[in-house]
Amino acid sequence: MKALCVAQKNNDDILAVITDMIPAREEYLHKKRSENVMVSDIDLDNDDYRIHNLVKINIFSPPVNHIINDGDTHCREILYIMETSRQAMNIVAHKAARFPVDFAMMQLGVKISMQQPLDSTRSFTFHVRPDKGENFGKFWLFKPELKLFGENGGHGATCTILAQVSEPYYYKSLRQE
Repeated sequence: MKALCVAQKNNDDILAVITDMIPAREEYLHKKRSENVMVSDIDLDNDDYRIHNLVKINIFSPPVNHIINDGDTHCREILYIMETSRQAMNIVAHKAARFPVDFAMMQLGVKISMQQPLDSTRSFTFHVRPDKGENFGKFWLFKPELKLFGENGGHGATCTILAQVSEPYYYKSLRQE
């Protein structure tokens, strides 16, 4: 399967790149619409993961008319980095840390350190070393650190997310459902 990655270069030019990356399934990201999926699926059957506990997640450009494309057309906005890091955290939590898909993921905090502006015409990959987090009985605190690298290998950003992962019954009790 091929994914179409589209970035708006300026008001007139559109840059489209066909890649071999497979988008993550919506249910891993807690998304209802495929056009809102902006990260690739992950491959756990490789030496990066087996030997180094390293997961790589490619990030896609949203469709040209997507709200995340509002703003500067030359650089990625912080909202894009926040959303792609949240999606990357979800796919890692469900596939690598093996939290069931029906477990609730509540993002409690995020810290983003940008090393440079992220050019909207370039492709980027998150690198993360997943673990199960800390178990508190009814929930886990999951704190992945995602490092964002450009296609040339340059470090673009570091995103640290603190999330509470809960079984469905506990999540519903917190929301008083």
